[in-house]
Amino acid sequence: MLEMLVDFGHFFIDPILDFKYAKREVMAVNSEHQKNIPKDTWRLMQLQRSLLKKGHPATLFHTGCLKTLKGTGEKELRKFMNSYYSPSQMALCVISPLSLDKQEELVKKIFSQIPARKAVKFSVSSHLLDTKKTVRLIKVVPM
Repeated sequence: MLEMLVDFGHFFIDPILDFKYAKREVMAVNSEHQKNIPKDTWRLMQLQRSLLKKGHPATLFHTGCLKTLKGTGEKELRKFMNSYYSPSQMALCVISPLSLDKQEELVKKIFSQIPARKAVKFSVSSHLLDTKKTVRLIKVVPM
């Protein structure tokens, strides 16, 4: 368990972020996006987003695809990482047969090595809907 936790920790402590693999990752993200399109749950989320206040970030896509990720450069990826990639923006869940005290000790030992950055706090308005004096009834036909 310790080796696995140490290895996992290094994804965050010293991420490689080698841009030569970015195109492959874009293709993997797009593949996952394409897989989700015909699913009813996904379609309902898309419908829900289409009803939200215009211009609110929640109306945007929740996963990337070729169209949205095409042309993203290394400089842009690194800027995103340096802006948002910080322990203050992360949460960790550990499940193991070890005692809570031992788990806490291991997590602190390993994950306290993640470099702290002055991360940009992501926040948006909680007002998702325009005020209307009418009721909307939407019927969805499942696939």
